[in-house]
Amino acid sequence: MPTHKHLTGLDVSRHRYGDPPLVDDGYPGLRLSALKPLKDGAKRGSWIYRYRTRAGELRQIKLGQYPGMGLADARKAWGEQKKIRDDPSRGDPRAELADVIEARRRAEATARQAKYTVMRLCEDYLVEHIDKVRKRTAEPRRLLEREVIPSLGSKAAVEVERRHVHEVVQGVLQRGAERVAAMMLIELRAAFEHAISAGRLPEDHPNPCDKVKGPTQRKRERSFTETELEQFLAWLPAAKVSRSVRDAMTLELLTTARQGEIVQMEWRHVDRERAVWHQPTSKNRRAHDVMLSRQAMEIVGAREGLAMRWVFPRPDGRGHIDSKAVGIQQYEAKKQGLGFTDWTTHDLRRSALTGLARLGCPRVVQDRIANHFDKSIAAIYDRHSYDDEARAWLQKWADHLDSIKPKASEGSPGAPAQTDPSGRGKPTGR
Repeated sequence: MPTHKHLTGLDVSRHRYGDPPLVDDGYPGLRLSALKPLKDGAKRGSWIYRYRTRAGELRQIKLGQYPGMGLADARKAWGEQKKIRDDPSRGDPRAELADVIEARRRAEATARQAKYTVMRLCEDYLVEHIDKVRKRTAEPRRLLEREVIPSLGSKAAVEVERRHVHEVVQGVLQRGAERVAAMMLIELRAAFEHAISAGRLPEDHPNPCDKVKGPTQRKRERSFTETELEQFLAWLPAAKVSRSVRDAMTLELLTTARQGEIVQMEWRHVDRERAVWHQPTSKNRRAHDVMLSRQAMEIVGAREGLAMRWVFPRPDGRGHIDSKAVGIQQYEAKKQGLGFTDWTTHDLRRSALTGLARLGCPRVVQDRIANHFDKSIAAIYDRHSYDDEARAWLQKWADHLDSIKPKASEGSPGAPAQTDPSGRGKPTGR
């Protein structure tokens, strides 16, 4: 291997690819690796300092890249590393470099985390997790955007403490929205866990939502009595709600389907000949066939022509109506003339299943109608579909509702539709 007492720039420029590394006797361990020719005619290589540790291990460290680092700068860098090598209290340049790189990495990570806001954290959670694994994404987004981001959105996520989350929860509770506070806390906790697992927050960063006391979620048990059903059926035809909301609530009572499923009904999934509404997926992620009674088919059939795809289209034609729209209209309308206000749209499903039980419908048929998943041993071995039984009992239930419906409201869905809010007097049709 050729050596050079005093390596010069000319020696470097003449060095060719395939030649042994250039070394300089005046700078022990300093060498330039073989220069590789580039497409533009330039050459590129690396300056290396090769040394032995005090334990006798041969190691090397890269000082810089040629031609960005010239000979003079390489010798200067070599001198700095050799001082470390010769210092009894230090001794290993590569180990120190690793420490420097790690410190730089941590500093950069800290800087990134300082710029990583709660707003960005929530958006990453919604896009990377919720949008991919949840069938219904509107509610988590609404909870975070409405309840969390206004107060914490601009704050660095690493600076959020338990007291900040507690204050947000208490603010929601002051409005009397216990369920909203509980659901918001669940989503925010999951959003922080997502950020930690993705490496956007330190691995040992505590989730600020942990140990924050949220309200106890109480399951609703409300169902209509027979008298309340009569009141509801008398009130609904003239209720100040749109035709779509009226039809959706009536279908929930007739089929026990959830509002979120009803508003997403598509014409391609409705078998008119068999009177079956097929749900490709559902809350329990299983396909489900809803048997439609004669009365349910009348409501669905009367909606033909409103849109090509959706049975419950939005007035502007952009997709289907939102289940929240049903709840909002129901919330306002139930204050007017019904006689009782402590009910939600989901109570219609519970009232239908309770009414079926009052008529004597067997529990196994109720579970088939409601698409409840029975995990019992008996259900594992019982592979009967109960389709015919479900159809028969839903028809019996629909006929029962007709029998208690006030005569003045018979003929629904022929009841007058709500007039257009614009005041033109035209039916909304939706």
